[in-house]
Amino acid sequence: DLMVRCHQKDNGCDWVGELRGREQHDAVCQFVEEVCWQCGDSVVKKHVVDHQVDRCIKRTVCCAYCDEEMVFEELTAHHKECYEFPVPCLFKCGGDIARQSMTEHISTHGTCPNTPMECSFKDMGCCFQGTRHEVDK
Repeated sequence: DLMVRCHQKDNGCDWVGELRGREQHDAVCQFVEEVCWQCGDSVVKKHVVDHQVDRCIKRTVCCAYCDEEMVFEELTAHHKECYEFPVPCLFKCGGDIARQSMTEHISTHGTCPNTPMECSFKDMGCCFQGTRHEVDK
């Protein structure tokens, strides 16, 4: 009998068998390309689940900061507006602050050591102005 290789040899299948067994092999070959129902990409059958769970741009994900659910391809744009996404402090204190907490962080009642402040003795005539860290000295 004639020995043949799988049609999917280029995708990694190393099956070799008799020609009469090829149809049976083709029905179960894990190297056949399938189309992802979410994004339309061609994916080798043995990697379809991995693709749909970890790689597909249309897979459902949750934002790690606010837990909002969305498709993966929208995540980067979402992070640019997410209220819980950490952004560098506007006064460069070195902290990453949730976007919605920045106003509070840099306010005169906040915790940023680089917030511009007036001396607490201003009412007594002191004109010193500096960062919260400098004023607290």
